[in-house]
Amino acid sequence: MVALSRCLGFLALFLVGADGERIARKRKPASSSVQPQADGVHVVVSPQVTNLRPVGVVMNPGGLVEAGLYEDSLRRWQAEAEKNGISLWFAILGYWFNLPIPINTKKNVNNGISAMRGAGLPANGPVLFSGHSMGGGAPLPIVQELYDEGVLSGVVLQAAFITRSFFPPVTADLAFTAPTLTVGAELNFATARITRFAEAVYRQPEATHPVVIIEGMNHGQFFTGGSFEDIKPEISHVEAQEKQAKIVIDWLRKFLGMGSGSFLRSEVARTKTLVQPLITAFELEGSRAFNVPNQVGTPNWECPRGVCPQGSPWVAEMQAYMAGKNVMDSGVQIQNSFADLFPFSGGDREGRKPFVSGDTIQAYVMASNSAGGLGDQDGGDFTEDTQPFATGELLAKFVSRQNAGKKLLGRDLPADTDICQELNQQAYNYALQNAGAKTRQRFDAHGEKMKMVATGYTFAGPLWVYSQMSLRSRGGVMEVKSQGLFTGLGSKEIDGNHYCKLLSPAKAMEWVYVDGLTPLLGDWQ
Repeated sequence: MVALSRCLGFLALFLVGADGERIARKRKPASSSVQPQADGVHVVVSPQVTNLRPVGVVMNPGGLVEAGLYEDSLRRWQAEAEKNGISLWFAILGYWFNLPIPINTKKNVNNGISAMRGAGLPANGPVLFSGHSMGGGAPLPIVQELYDEGVLSGVVLQAAFITRSFFPPVTADLAFTAPTLTVGAELNFATARITRFAEAVYRQPEATHPVVIIEGMNHGQFFTGGSFEDIKPEISHVEAQEKQAKIVIDWLRKFLGMGSGSFLRSEVARTKTLVQPLITAFELEGSRAFNVPNQVGTPNWECPRGVCPQGSPWVAEMQAYMAGKNVMDSGVQIQNSFADLFPFSGGDREGRKPFVSGDTIQAYVMASNSAGGLGDQDGGDFTEDTQPFATGELLAKFVSRQNAGKKLLGRDLPADTDICQELNQQAYNYALQNAGAKTRQRFDAHGEKMKMVATGYTFAGPLWVYSQMSLRSRGGVMEVKSQGLFTGLGSKEIDGNHYCKLLSPAKAMEWVYVDGLTPLLGDWQ
């Protein structure tokens, strides 16, 4: 913040003259591009009006995107800035093979700033960093370093986000301190998808790190031209880029103390409404990236003897479903805990078989650390590049309905049916019923529907743990097949249990919002 205060302290307000009227705008010729010789700088573009509040932007392109494809969008930033009393210079960085490798970023940023100064950006004009996709997320440690050095004053991320390495539990507090505006696209299919931006909304402080998602926009509309695979956009390139320009400049005016940021606040509020169904679904899951970070697979997890203090609200609901209405009407309490369910972890570990004690049912759960199944146990798979974003499956250990009826009601009930299949249908139903209205309409019209098929039951715990719930597209329908284990009543600890690989409500919701829209994927210009 010292660096920010220093930069803002050097700013002069050149908007109003001594007679109280706006100073006449000095226009440069329409051809305002400069092709500098500086290493790592593709182009510098000066504003046509040069005597308003001066600001520079260094643009870091996305991976495999030609630098020049960002010029249209940034010129729209310039035009919006001029309407709002700001003279905006920008430099677009360039890299060999269009790969913004972070090892070159610091040098390129400094060269870009020098080139903008040489093109007329005053020494007292603050400089912002902006990056798209890989060009935004990959160099964040370098960007923070440049902010700490006072070289940069703020950040605008485009289809990129502040990575988990800057957040607890990896760090004690939010470690990316540069004021940051994060802008995402609703119909982004790859890593910077709406589900990951829901996490950004959930975790980033609105006052200093606001998040806005542009509805109907996709990943490639942050630039103009080129071919890219994504969900078909619902607005034009011009609409998308002009909306982004308005958001960015309103944030910039607030950042510079020139405005209240009222448009930004309305966009942030709209974004929160847009992603709230996703946030609620992740909270129901008990996601490591949302409300239950302390679980196996999260960095610095602390679960004494392999059992964590918190559990999954969804698994609690599914255990109640498993036990049945008659049991639940008797006043039974449900508890569940995230736990280390790996069978060969070793060490001193608490038992992780579900049980009935008094009027309480205790269940256990573990989230797979990746979309494809189990990750490692030390958090090494707590990464940003998994697609889908939601956990691949919830490994849930339940007390069987048969066991619950016997111990809590004193009744002999028939052996459990394929309740795992029913539970996954519950998750899918939840997503369909709670998705946003516009999202549900889009999915109903174009999405690939899910169908729960018979569970594959194993006969041993380790086989169940290392199996995987499968999703297989057949005949235009995505078939979801759980893996389960059922044991009848008996005297052993393993008896009376029903294990299920569960589709979490967040994964089902992500299917409705993103992954089920594969019929809309294409190479969109």
